[in-house]
Amino acid sequence: MFKKVKKVLTAVLFCSVLLSGCGDSPPSETVTETTEQTTVTTPTDLTEEEMGIWESMPDIVTMRVLVNFVNETVEVLYIEKSGTMKKILYDEIDESFNEIDIKRNLKWAEDKFKNVSEAEICGAADLKKLIQYYRILLAIDNNSPIIPRFKLTSEIEPRDQYGIYALRNNVNDNAEIMLISEGYTADENIHNDPNGDEAYIKYIEFDPFREVHFSFY
Repeated sequence: MFKKVKKVLTAVLFCSVLLSGCGDSPPSETVTETTEQTTVTTPTDLTEEEMGIWESMPDIVTMRVLVNFVNETVEVLYIEKSGTMKKILYDEIDESFNEIDIKRNLKWAEDKFKNVSEAEICGAADLKKLIQYYRILLAIDNNSPIIPRFKLTSEIEPRDQYGIYALRNNVNDNAEIMLISEGYTADENIHNDPNGDEAYIKYIEFDPFREVHFSFY
């Protein structure tokens, strides 16, 4: 199922013009290789180990979905292997989107990964930090349960709903989709292992769309 995803991901073009709005300063990149499918810009300031990890990463590393129930909008933000951050804002909630989809339906998320070509560039993530994030993704047991991490809040009714997804290449070099975290205003649900918590916190460093404050486990 995910081979189709990977084909789409490898067709994504890297753009050098960055708009303000999210992420850190662009990574330093100078060497460019052109193939029939895409133009790949290779970073030159990585260690040999970092370069090996970077080369093994899928073209899109992670995606965040945020639903605003007040404005009835859906915001989707992607971070590509290059560090480029892209965003799409839908002015209505997808009819296929509901609590079950955001929590467990990875097919829904897979379809959203395919829409990255429609997104606009909004910034860049630090490439070395992105590699560290991908290292954490590789260590997560994707079969571990997703459990609540509650946080204190004065809100009774949730105003937003979110999901953080990621891709990693498995031993067969196929893209494997993962649910890193999902939840509402008052809670987060995260993989029940230290790497799950670490991946969630590391992602928020790229995209601080919400506070991280675990009140108890």
